[in-house]
Amino acid sequence: MYLKNILSISECPGLFEEIAQTNVGEVAIPFIDEKRVITSVSWQFSMLDEFQIYCKGNEITLIEVLEKILNRESGKSLNIKLKANANDLHAYFLGIIEKHDTNRVCSSDINKINQWCNILLRSKKLKNKIKQL
Repeated sequence: MYLKNILSISECPGLFEEIAQTNVGEVAIPFIDEKRVITSVSWQFSMLDEFQIYCKGNEITLIEVLEKILNRESGKSLNIKLKANANDLHAYFLGIIEKHDTNRVCSSDINKINQWCNILLRSKKLKNKIKQL
């Protein structure tokens, strides 16, 4: 799976594809409407390929988490309601990553991962990138 150049910008909803770097930030295109966004130095953004999920023992990358979700859901949209309650989100996530650290991984983190997975599926960025088990 390939997440390089895909970023999350804290001031903007959704995911973005980085197309250039400037002296003051990033130039990115959102997956939703494809209108260019230029970040400012005061904006916080994170590259998805750098995210890791806390587990008991070692952390695992977001790429591994998305692969496990996609394999469990057979490459389709997620089977859990977005904005589900915390217990349901943790139960769903435990079915995917049973060793995730429930004290350090918040339900809001799980919800964000689920949202990102659905955005990537809708935008076809994950097409043909699912590992076959």
